[in-house]
Amino acid sequence: AEEAQEAAAAAPASQAEEAPADAQDATLFPIPDYSGSLLARPVLTGDWNGDRTTFAHSNGLQVVANVNEYFQGIADGGFKNEGVWEDSGSADLRIQFDSGKSGLWPGGFIEIHAESYWGDKAALADGGVVPSNFDLALPAVAGTGTYMSHWTFTQFLNERFAVTMGKVDTSLGDMNDYAWGVGDQQFMNGSFNLNPVTYLSSPYSVLGGGFIGLLGDEKEHILSLMVYDGDGTIDESGTDTIFKDRTTVGSTLRLRTDFFDKKGHQYFGLLYGFGKDQYSKQVDDQGGQLILPPGPGISDIEGETEDNHWAFFYNFDQQLLANPNNPGQDLGIFGRFGAADKDTSVIRTLSLI
Repeated sequence: AEEAQEAAAAAPASQAEEAPADAQDATLFPIPDYSGSLLARPVLTGDWNGDRTTFAHSNGLQVVANVNEYFQGIADGGFKNEGVWEDSGSADLRIQFDSGKSGLWPGGFIEIHAESYWGDKAALADGGVVPSNFDLALPAVAGTGTYMSHWTFTQFLNERFAVTMGKVDTSLGDMNDYAWGVGDQQFMNGSFNLNPVTYLSSPYSVLGGGFIGLLGDEKEHILSLMVYDGDGTIDESGTDTIFKDRTTVGSTLRLRTDFFDKKGHQYFGLLYGFGKDQYSKQVDDQGGQLILPPGPGISDIEGETEDNHWAFFYNFDQQLLANPNNPGQDLGIFGRFGAADKDTSVIRTLSLI
């Protein structure tokens, strides 16, 4: 069901697709409809004469690959390379395994995400505090290369409660039907994909674990609680830093609404990071853009450190019009709000609608 798929993204922080309506097919990894013409189907290579769908149903294994190519530059201003346009890009490989569909054991889900980055990121030197190309900003100080940023195991103990652990892609948090993800499906600017007040305590790729609960009569509300490494980096496993310098506790609640008889959501999140003398207002050495996550190559604006940091974030999405002939096509509105500790966050509040 849809709430089961949304639970996969409840761990903090891919655009959600509609899950099959059949309750017995409830899964964190719904199987898309790969059929149709080249312009209508969701993937370039289609259903492989039906083998792709058959294999996913009978073996519980799906493989998804994407390539994003960018040609960007700075027309005027910025930190450097004014007037120079550069080519860059990213590639993603996701492997998703549903143990129940494979016949091994019920309620188990494994996901692996490997990604590569290349090229000169001219757009990252445009002078904005928040990255204008969120996808290319995610590896941060690790730079270009190939990384395994996400590998998680989630096990449902019953139909309402699951435990999850592993290396978590935090961009899956702050989920929203109209503005969410890594910037390769909807909006490119970081503010539209993940609330910037979360950057300091939620690095992109972190080692941790927690719990997911499905609430309500129809299990349409999602509650999560996670504890993870506040120093996680995309190019390290995290075993050397977890629970040492920075640690973050995060909780989120996503409520399903039906205002005007249309689908909508209200999303609330709270982060608390702690670690002795580990938090300060930090941007890159050029004095402009926030670093995801803070690490080598950063500067401290005020020269003071704190032992803890907090951030609150909220978003909503509300469907206004829906195409009855195409469930994936609709018109809606969304908004975001965030607030963070003024002693440690460059961004104290954010409001976006």
